[in-house]
Amino acid sequence: MKKSRIDLLQACRNHMQVHELVQPGQSVLAAVSGGVDSMVLCSLLRELAGPMALRLALAHFNHHLRGDESDEDEQFVLRMGAEWGLTVHSGGADVASWSEEHGQSVETGARILRYRFLLDLAEKMGFDRVATGHNADDQAETVLDHFLRGSGVTGLCGMPRRRDRIIRPLLFADRHWITAFAEQHAVPFRRDSSNEDQVYRRNRLRHDLLPYLQQYNPRIHRTLTRLSGNMAEVDEYLTAMAEKAFRECCLQAEEGKIILDCQQFLAYFIILKKYLLRLCLSKLVAGESFFDHALYDRALSMVSGTGGQAYALLGNRVFIEKAGKVLIIGRRPLPCTEVRIDQLQGSFPLWDGWRLRILAVNEPLSSIRRNQDQKRVWVDGDKLALPLTLRPMRDADRFRPLHLAGSKSLSDFFIDEKVPRHLRRRVPILWSGDQVVWVCGRRLDDRFKVTAETKRIYELILAEQCESEIGI
Repeated sequence: MKKSRIDLLQACRNHMQVHELVQPGQSVLAAVSGGVDSMVLCSLLRELAGPMALRLALAHFNHHLRGDESDEDEQFVLRMGAEWGLTVHSGGADVASWSEEHGQSVETGARILRYRFLLDLAEKMGFDRVATGHNADDQAETVLDHFLRGSGVTGLCGMPRRRDRIIRPLLFADRHWITAFAEQHAVPFRRDSSNEDQVYRRNRLRHDLLPYLQQYNPRIHRTLTRLSGNMAEVDEYLTAMAEKAFRECCLQAEEGKIILDCQQFLAYFIILKKYLLRLCLSKLVAGESFFDHALYDRALSMVSGTGGQAYALLGNRVFIEKAGKVLIIGRRPLPCTEVRIDQLQGSFPLWDGWRLRILAVNEPLSSIRRNQDQKRVWVDGDKLALPLTLRPMRDADRFRPLHLAGSKSLSDFFIDEKVPRHLRRRVPILWSGDQVVWVCGRRLDDRFKVTAETKRIYELILAEQCESEIGI
């Protein structure tokens, strides 16, 4: 009996040391549901806290899914924390209501809210690590679930031993080992009745599919766990290669946009292209950990095409544009909001950090002509009819470009001006009634130019937010 305790304790310590899950002197917040896995984890960490100089505390999240049973779990963890002399931080949420409101399954909603609580608490209280009780059987179930959903290499890695603050010290141990330890050493725990509920997908995998697969492979759990380890090694290598490829072909990286050398990008193997795309997307969309395969296939098909110009949306939040010799991968900005202007004086906020400033002018016409630039124009005030409107381009919009005979569609104008496709509907267009006054920062409409007959002159300035605020 004693040997089992020593074996599991030593194995847990070795696992944490070999994989550098926690360093001596660090603080650990153990996520404790009250079930056998988390209670054994807590028991082991209590044993290791002294030798490893760890500061240990517990955290419990009440999902409020099982009525009184959920509340009793919370009281159990609070009681055990007091008995062990450990601080317990508790929280909770109505997971069912939140999941319905956000269009998520209860399982997904529970996971999102639980980790949000744990990580927010760790950040607030200054814990270096958040330890969970996931074991090798959980890993096998996760890998099988991801396989059935069609996941690639990253999905088949399963749960990592460590990701940022999250660590899983028991990921090496199967459920039988953990349960035997609890029984042999009188570790108290509660049984979660929902673990038998066939409504939940994971329970069906655990109780139906995995036992069925054991008929063909009695060691299916170990096989899936080994697969996860192999895929983790492949994923680690490809991630490192993607970082190297990014350094090789990235021409520009800034907030919201990455520009790659298209020829260099196309020279990589397909799998490396996908990993490089994933890396770019992760840099653009913070906290986004998953993009489906169809997204990568669509992007690569577009990029590999023979046309010089191409554009595609990658989900709802990012785009990729092929523009000659470069690839532009960018974050889709927030929608442009129409702005109404009721007075010919003042500063009016626009989208993307821009402002339109309107000033009455008392300068001679000759001076005005000498000082014109792309983001500063002068207009005939008598031809303006309030209210003015600022909005992005629509498909049928036309105007009369300054010094050009006849009208032209805004779409053709932007093509001629080589405005990137993803930016064309971000350019503010100033309207007076149904007439374009100014394609802001690009071209004045000829109908509103200042002439010798002009009585009232107004200066229009497209300025960045910071410039407007200091009066530049």
